Amino acid sequence: VNFRNYTKRKAQELRLVGFCVNTPEGTVTGVVEGEPPQVAAMRAWLTTEGSPKSRVDRLDASDPMPVESLSFDTFDVDRSYGHAPRPKAQSHAPNGSRRAGTSATNSSKGRP
Repeated sequence: VNFRNYTKRKAQELRLVGFCVNTPEGTVTGVVEGEPPQVAAMRAWLTTEGSPKSRVDRLDASDPMPVESLSFDTFDVDRSYGHAPRPKAQSHAPNGSRRAGTSATNSSKGRP
């Protein structure tokens, strides 16, 4: 259903970083980081849309948490099961920087 690739496109559109990966259980899991309004927009998109041929049954997401600096440089799709990309080395964010991060597991299946 191409869910991960649509998720990557949406993340790039919203200027978010992180990753998504398939799980052995048939779900997609991942992490997004970026500005709070964009993280909220991604969460809404994951809950209501996803890819055109997917059906989102449920979104299990952690509450967004403030992060000092982003853990990733880009948003990546991992093609293997359960092997998330490694975060980059932590660096300090500019003063006054406000970013949020959230992790989510999305149960998506092909549309009937």
